[in-house]
Amino acid sequence: KDYSVTPTKNYGFTQNDNLCTILIAELRNLINQTPVVFAKNALGKYELCALQGLEDNKNYLVGDNGIWKGSYIPAHYRSYPFIMATEKNSDKKILCFDETAGLVKKKEKPPHFKLFNEEANPAEHTLKILEFFKSIDENRKITEKAVKMIDNEDLLEDWTIKIKTGSEEKVIKGIKKINFTKFNSLNPKILSSLKDVGALEVIFGHYFSMNSLEKLV
Repeated sequence: KDYSVTPTKNYGFTQNDNLCTILIAELRNLINQTPVVFAKNALGKYELCALQGLEDNKNYLVGDNGIWKGSYIPAHYRSYPFIMATEKNSDKKILCFDETAGLVKKKEKPPHFKLFNEEANPAEHTLKILEFFKSIDENRKITEKAVKMIDNEDLLEDWTIKIKTGSEEKVIKGIKKINFTKFNSLNPKILSSLKDVGALEVIFGHYFSMNSLEKLV
């Protein structure tokens, strides 16, 4: 109960993320900022991602001073320094924090937020964090279901991006896009199924976001 957290406005911890996992609920805020793509995670499953840089380990949306240069900060970053983990061999959720961030400390006063009250119950700020993670978790399940169906219908294809800068050519590999030739030939029954799981929202969000590639260039 002696510990408090300091909210951060420094997003330097994202500087190596050329990809960031995102949620269906975020699409409307992201399509004018970055291309929305599909990429495999560490478990080998496709995720919906924001493409944030045209080089490995380089996020163009964060400045050297840690200031976020985009108009929208993904939920994946807004929860920092907290992350919700799942206990091994159970479904129990555990709220964890990045100790190296230096944002959770003992006996700090405002503008720092207490993690627990005097009765050792979660403080108001902590309850807001937990509620935020609950909404993220619910939307992540919806997003995963939509992306899984898109993959199952074999609508993903390699998207190799080639960018010429002077005499240099940068090649971005390892990401996928929707094959719209296949998509446009789907029968109405499959289209209806895609609609029911929210996959059409993902597909059209991805389509309109592709114009944002020029901003990264």
